[in-house]
Amino acid sequence: MMKAIKFTALVSLITVSLLIGCSSNKPTKSDRQPTALAVTLLKTSLAATVQKVTLEVVQNDQIIQRDTTAVADGHFGFSSFDHYAGNATFTVNGLDASNRVIYAGSTTVNIQPDQNNSVSLQLLPAVPMVKLSPYWMQTQTASPFVSQLELYNIAKFRSGDFQVTFDPTAIRFDSIRPSGTAWGALTDTASVIESQLLIRVSRQGNDDVVPSNAPALVDLWFTALTAGATDLTLSTDRMVDNVGTIAELGSSSFVADGQTISIQQVSEYGTIMGSVSNALDGNPLDSVDVTVTGPAQRSVKTNSDGSFSIAELPYGAYQVVASKTGYIQGTRTVQLLQPTVNLNFVITPVLGSNQYRAVLTWGAEPRDLDLHLWTLDTEVYFSRMGSLDTTPFAFLDVDDVSGYGRETITIWKLLDTCKFSVHNYSRSPDITVSRAHIDFYKGSSLIRSFDVPTTGIGRWWYAFDLTPTGAIIERNTIIVINPGTGQPSPQQAKPTPK
Repeated sequence: MMKAIKFTALVSLITVSLLIGCSSNKPTKSDRQPTALAVTLLKTSLAATVQKVTLEVVQNDQIIQRDTTAVADGHFGFSSFDHYAGNATFTVNGLDASNRVIYAGSTTVNIQPDQNNSVSLQLLPAVPMVKLSPYWMQTQTASPFVSQLELYNIAKFRSGDFQVTFDPTAIRFDSIRPSGTAWGALTDTASVIESQLLIRVSRQGNDDVVPSNAPALVDLWFTALTAGATDLTLSTDRMVDNVGTIAELGSSSFVADGQTISIQQVSEYGTIMGSVSNALDGNPLDSVDVTVTGPAQRSVKTNSDGSFSIAELPYGAYQVVASKTGYIQGTRTVQLLQPTVNLNFVITPVLGSNQYRAVLTWGAEPRDLDLHLWTLDTEVYFSRMGSLDTTPFAFLDVDDVSGYGRETITIWKLLDTCKFSVHNYSRSPDITVSRAHIDFYKGSSLIRSFDVPTTGIGRWWYAFDLTPTGAIIERNTIIVINPGTGQPSPQQAKPTPK
């Protein structure tokens, strides 16, 4: 009986599954009954350098079957043969054009009579190898995609220079990132010169030993530009340990293996754009690093007016991070499901270790929301901005009247309970539809975020209290009265400009 079995790559390992079926002419009463074995492997599970595959089956210390099959049209397989129930050791090797074993795997199983048996084994590189996974062929249903640069059977590694050749009309290189922390601290750089991706990876610290359980060194993110098949060809320019060039690379046993990418379709694309400003004065910030992570990985710097734009992003969910030396990192999550999404980042300078800052933002409507703070029997808001040097040791840094906001209050000394609330100065529409958001910082960190409730009656959003010990008590309710005075607030005329 013949059964075609497909084989798939699992991260950094190749898992091979064999189906062993019972033959139709086996005896019915015997401890050792012959069974038929049929195996078909898809080359998509193996490296492009594999030219043929051997299979060996051993029972009772005797080789009962040995077979070799060549690769034909990307596939290879074995025909049926008889063996017996009981323990059997299966060994599969992948050979290159010089009959060198470059992949190997072995496992022992107990074959049961009168039933189909499943055998799984893992094929790992058997020689020193640097390669791109996921192996010979990876089918993509949408862009972008990630390839992993992996090292195998290299005793030590300190740094390396690698080169990936690709078709720039089919794919675009986006970014490089460490695959994890198992390699320790890494520095990695990547640059593109026409169709050449030049990569340098260096490990930090004094330990040169390569972790055996973490072959993936860095992730390489690409964006597919067209449908169809394209190749990534890998070569190694230099690899060193703490002494010098690694000896294994001087031998003919070293393998550098690329991969083929089959892109079935390309997703829709959009643009994430916006601006970054200073929470203290509202001024735009230039040279801010803005990074998007999600279906694509991309980084840009803001222009002199604080603006940024990242185009050709496949639709999906993204985390957007804005960072600049001396400022607390800002993070937003966005769903890119339309041609353009606009983000207005407000990031704040780093504070002293025991200082606090609240930053209020909201949507286009209502046009004017106001951030209020009650502490030390004093209300800090647009009409009474406070002071950092004297009581209440809190100050309204920025007041905005034209939508989206950046209303900022800084606490220089925490001496009493602080009550934070937001007032709908515009009255209409309701504050519940404002998408108001408060980020609350201490020192160099964002410690809490609050979103306005979407239900409730009143023009006040009582957000939270801050105790003298620094504990945060969440209130998050819509109320009619000022939570500091206990009375409705009269409408006060604002200075122009505020």
